Amino acid sequence: MEVSSLYNDEVTVFYATTHRHFFSVLGKADEACGAVDFIRKILAEQLAVVSYICTGDSTIQDGVFSSVAVPADNIPRANYEYYYTTSMRVRSWKGTYDADFAAPYVRDKPTGKDGRASR
Repeated sequence: MEVSSLYNDEVTVFYATTHRHFFSVLGKADEACGAVDFIRKILAEQLAVVSYICTGDSTIQDGVFSSVAVPADNIPRANYEYYYTTSMRVRSWKGTYDADFAAPYVRDKPTGKDGRASR
Protein backbone atom coordinates (compact mmCIF):
# COMPACT_ATOMS: atom_id res chain seq x y z
CA MET A 1 0.00 0.00 0.00
CA GLU A 2 1.20 3.47 -0.80
CA VAL A 3 -0.18 6.89 0.11
CA SER A 4 0.72 10.01 -1.84
CA SER A 5 -0.27 13.66 -1.74
CA LEU A 6 1.57 15.08 -4.72
CA TYR A 7 -1.18 16.89 -6.65
CA ASN A 8 -3.69 19.58 -5.73
CA ASP A 9 -3.69 18.81 -2.00
CA GLU A 10 -5.28 15.50 -2.90
CA VAL A 11 -4.52 12.25 -1.07
CA THR A 12 -4.14 9.17 -3.25
CA VAL A 13 -4.15 5.65 -1.81
CA PHE A 14 -2.66 2.88 -3.97
CA TYR A 15 -3.30 -0.79 -3.19
CA ALA A 16 -2.84 -3.84 -5.42
CA THR A 17 -3.87 -2.69 -8.90
CA THR A 18 -6.23 0.10 -7.89
CA HIS A 19 -6.07 3.55 -6.40
CA ARG A 20 -8.48 6.13 -5.03
CA HIS A 21 -8.28 9.89 -4.75
CA PHE A 22 -9.47 11.76 -1.65
CA PHE A 23 -9.77 15.43 -0.82
CA SER A 24 -9.00 14.80 2.83
CA VAL A 25 -7.29 12.35 5.13
CA LEU A 26 -10.19 12.02 7.60
CA GLY A 27 -13.19 13.11 5.55
CA LYS A 28 -15.20 16.32 5.31
CA ALA A 29 -18.81 17.33 4.81
CA ASP A 30 -18.44 17.08 1.02
CA GLU A 31 -16.55 13.77 1.28
CA ALA A 32 -18.05 11.50 3.91
CA CYS A 33 -15.08 9.13 4.13
CA GLY A 34 -11.48 10.15 3.80
CA ALA A 35 -8.33 8.23 2.97
CA VAL A 36 -7.99 6.82 6.50
CA ASP A 37 -11.42 5.17 6.31
CA PHE A 38 -10.52 3.55 2.96
CA ILE A 39 -7.21 2.28 4.40
CA ARG A 40 -8.95 0.89 7.50
CA LYS A 41 -11.45 -1.00 5.34
CA ILE A 42 -8.64 -2.53 3.28
CA LEU A 43 -6.66 -3.54 6.39
CA ALA A 44 -9.77 -5.06 7.98
CA GLU A 45 -10.54 -6.89 4.72
CA GLN A 46 -13.90 -5.18 4.41
CA LEU A 47 -12.73 -4.23 0.90
CA ALA A 48 -10.95 -6.37 -1.67
CA VAL A 49 -9.51 -5.39 -5.05
CA VAL A 50 -10.93 -7.09 -8.13
CA SER A 51 -8.81 -6.87 -11.28
CA TYR A 52 -10.05 -7.73 -14.76
CA ILE A 53 -7.19 -9.09 -16.86
CA CYS A 54 -6.94 -9.26 -20.62
CA THR A 55 -4.61 -11.59 -22.53
CA GLY A 56 -4.39 -12.55 -26.17
CA ASP A 57 -6.51 -9.79 -27.70
CA SER A 58 -4.93 -8.20 -30.75
CA THR A 59 -6.31 -4.72 -30.01
CA ILE A 60 -5.84 -4.52 -26.24
CA GLN A 61 -2.51 -4.73 -24.44
CA ASP A 62 -2.11 -7.76 -22.19
CA GLY A 63 -2.40 -7.02 -18.48
CA VAL A 64 -4.84 -5.49 -16.03
CA PHE A 65 -7.62 -3.84 -17.98
CA SER A 66 -9.55 -2.48 -15.03
CA SER A 67 -9.63 -2.83 -11.26
CA VAL A 68 -11.90 -1.73 -8.47
CA ALA A 69 -12.15 -1.99 -4.69
CA VAL A 70 -15.38 -3.72 -3.70
CA PRO A 71 -16.95 -4.75 -0.39
CA ALA A 72 -15.74 -8.24 0.55
CA ASP A 73 -19.30 -9.55 0.58
CA ASN A 74 -19.78 -8.30 -3.00
CA ILE A 75 -16.79 -9.86 -4.75
CA PRO A 76 -17.95 -11.00 -8.19
CA ARG A 77 -17.60 -14.69 -8.97
CA ALA A 78 -17.75 -14.23 -12.74
CA ASN A 79 -17.04 -11.54 -15.34
CA TYR A 80 -20.21 -9.64 -16.25
CA GLU A 81 -18.36 -6.37 -16.90
CA TYR A 82 -15.80 -6.53 -19.71
CA TYR A 83 -16.10 -8.43 -22.98
CA TYR A 84 -12.32 -8.57 -23.52
CA THR A 85 -11.39 -9.89 -20.08
CA THR A 86 -10.05 -13.44 -19.92
CA SER A 87 -9.39 -13.77 -16.19
CA MET A 88 -9.90 -12.08 -12.85
CA ARG A 89 -7.72 -11.58 -9.80
CA VAL A 90 -8.96 -10.80 -6.29
CA ARG A 91 -6.61 -9.46 -3.63
CA SER A 92 -7.28 -8.70 0.02
CA TRP A 93 -4.89 -7.43 2.67
CA LYS A 94 -4.46 -10.68 4.63
CA GLY A 95 -5.08 -12.93 1.63
CA THR A 96 -8.41 -14.26 2.85
CA TYR A 97 -10.16 -13.53 -0.45
CA ASP A 98 -7.18 -13.89 -2.80
CA ALA A 99 -8.07 -15.76 -5.98
CA ASP A 100 -7.04 -15.98 -9.62
CA PHE A 101 -9.47 -17.57 -12.05
CA ALA A 102 -10.46 -17.77 -15.70
CA ALA A 103 -13.29 -15.35 -16.31
CA PRO A 104 -14.49 -15.02 -19.87
CA TYR A 105 -17.30 -12.54 -20.34
CA VAL A 106 -20.78 -13.79 -19.41
CA ARG A 107 -23.58 -11.78 -20.98
CA ASP A 108 -26.50 -12.79 -18.76
CA LYS A 109 -25.97 -12.24 -15.07
CA PRO A 110 -27.88 -14.78 -12.99
CA THR A 111 -29.17 -13.44 -9.71
CA GLY A 112 -29.31 -15.28 -6.45
CA LYS A 113 -31.10 -14.36 -3.28
CA ASP A 114 -28.63 -11.53 -2.58
CA GLY A 115 -28.37 -10.36 -6.20
CA ARG A 116 -24.97 -11.99 -6.71
CA ALA A 117 -24.19 -14.70 -9.16
CA SER A 118 -24.64 -18.21 -7.83
CA ARG A 119 -21.54 -20.36 -7.44
